[in-house]
Amino acid sequence: MKSFKIFSLVLIYLFLGSASILPSRATTSLSTASRLGVLKPASLASSRPARKTVSRPTYRDGFLRNRDSIIPPQGSGGVCGGSSNGCWGNFSIETDPETTWPNTGRIVEYNLTIVNTTCAPDGIPKPCLLFNNQFPGPIIEANWGDWLKITVNNQLQDNGTVIHWHGIRQKGTNDQDGVNGLTECRLVPGHSRTYMWQATSFGTSWYHSHASTQYGDGVVGPMVIHGPTSAGYDIDLGPVAISEIYRAGGSAALDTIITTQGPLKDVPGNILFNGMNVNPNGGGQRLQLSFEPGKRHLIRFINTGVDNFYKVGIDSHMMQVIAIDFTPVEPYTAQYVSLGIGQRMDVIVTANNTVGNYWLRAIPMSCVENNYDGKGIQNPIISYNGAPASLPTTTAAPLEDDGCLDEPAENTIPFVANPVDISNFDPRHLPVASPFQVTSNDEGRVFRWSIGNTTQNVDLENPILQRLFQGNSTITPEDNIIGVDEKDTWAFWYLQNNFYEPHPIHMHGNDLRILSTGQGQWDEDITKLSITNPMRRDTFMLPAGGYAVLAFFTDNPGIWLMHCHISWHISEGLSTSLFVRKDDIVPNVTIAKNIQEGCLAWDQFLQTDHGKTYPLLGSGV
Repeated sequence: MKSFKIFSLVLIYLFLGSASILPSRATTSLSTASRLGVLKPASLASSRPARKTVSRPTYRDGFLRNRDSIIPPQGSGGVCGGSSNGCWGNFSIETDPETTWPNTGRIVEYNLTIVNTTCAPDGIPKPCLLFNNQFPGPIIEANWGDWLKITVNNQLQDNGTVIHWHGIRQKGTNDQDGVNGLTECRLVPGHSRTYMWQATSFGTSWYHSHASTQYGDGVVGPMVIHGPTSAGYDIDLGPVAISEIYRAGGSAALDTIITTQGPLKDVPGNILFNGMNVNPNGGGQRLQLSFEPGKRHLIRFINTGVDNFYKVGIDSHMMQVIAIDFTPVEPYTAQYVSLGIGQRMDVIVTANNTVGNYWLRAIPMSCVENNYDGKGIQNPIISYNGAPASLPTTTAAPLEDDGCLDEPAENTIPFVANPVDISNFDPRHLPVASPFQVTSNDEGRVFRWSIGNTTQNVDLENPILQRLFQGNSTITPEDNIIGVDEKDTWAFWYLQNNFYEPHPIHMHGNDLRILSTGQGQWDEDITKLSITNPMRRDTFMLPAGGYAVLAFFTDNPGIWLMHCHISWHISEGLSTSLFVRKDDIVPNVTIAKNIQEGCLAWDQFLQTDHGKTYPLLGSGV
């Protein structure tokens, strides 16, 4: 986004060399009752519709490309919801995953190790922080209803970390959400932490560090939860993660500049597709995807960037959109799809054009700035089987710049209708302010953002859940916590953006219903609200100088972060936390012990020379 200009800054990185480490994957069985450390909502049923355990699918080249190998046997193969890929065992695309999901009884295990290293995603070396020495990190895959057990090993030299599983609702497992200052302390170098949660939703997402701007240096990876789809496909090409690359010292350096020097310009040097691209001088490597003529190809687009918004499309091909974030939608056709930070779009593309090579483009919109414009030849290639080995000569389709807005509401219709009851409509007003300067005791004169008239600055040494389990009711203004006490009802929010930049707003633990959004001020006419089957997603675009009226259902007790996903903005405080049904969060001895041990290790680390290398700058999240 048009934000801040890079001035001269030298950021010293200390690197740890590391050999390539392959992800470890395994599956075991799980009794739901045997799960330790669950924050269990009082209203959560003790059992859900179950089906027989299925065997772990076979991996090929790191991704499941044959859909038949991962569809559960019972009830599969037929048409459900009008889709030849709509059946899923005893469930289907017509199942509402917010209330019903399989219990497979399986645990899918991964091991992730984070290291300091140097990488060259587009052929130009830069300092990186990587999972398993690869960028992006390993694809985490599971089936709908599986439990995932993911061990994170922190081998960074001077940085703590914490890993968030973007879009996962964490139903009954708020402590596994991965947000320092809320659910845990940062993981200390040399230590490990195991996260465990159930995949109650299905579709495409990603995982990333939630420690300041750390993920902008590579601490990201794609995630696929296999399940039914609202339209049929033949070949799953897997995720295409789109992100920016910054040259000047990494995102931590940019964060320092932006926080202290203000709203000028930060211009990334290139765009990456699955961690690769060619640079302007011709070095590097392109991503290349293969199309089989006549076949339907599923592509999973993810914006894993820190600052940019894109229109994504393939020259001379139309895309059938089937899911937005974790929400299956009624299929619709588009030349381009909108992709803000944190958002995902699952599309099906039929290879019905002339055998040849075509550009896949991610074109930055006018609300952002990038040295890459998406219209040249620094792009991935879609290559039909049998096409010659040559660069495409195709041109981009005409494109309307709409100012970084979400997909039109009339197109984005959830496949499973979920109406909103507005009989108790009384929205909480949360204004989003323009950036302003304050004087900090630790940082000097710095820039900050606020939401709800407050700037969030979390306590990294005493997270909210630890306080709750210790019986400590102390909440400070800088915690920026909003209590939501009502049980199993609709909570309503009115966000007003008082700045000329749009914000990609992400909600943890819940899917937001977009009841209304637009430019200027909301007219408060509730008869115009979309309540019959509003779009629901975990990340939406708050328009520049505009508004959004939102709702979510209070069936998931926990402390949940809601924030702008532009890294610099959240680092400068553009976030709030919703304490949903605090009294229904059941204290658990195992959880309390794990949090306390992690925080003790973090406190001790901060007293060491390594712990003092990078002082906290900004909000911490």
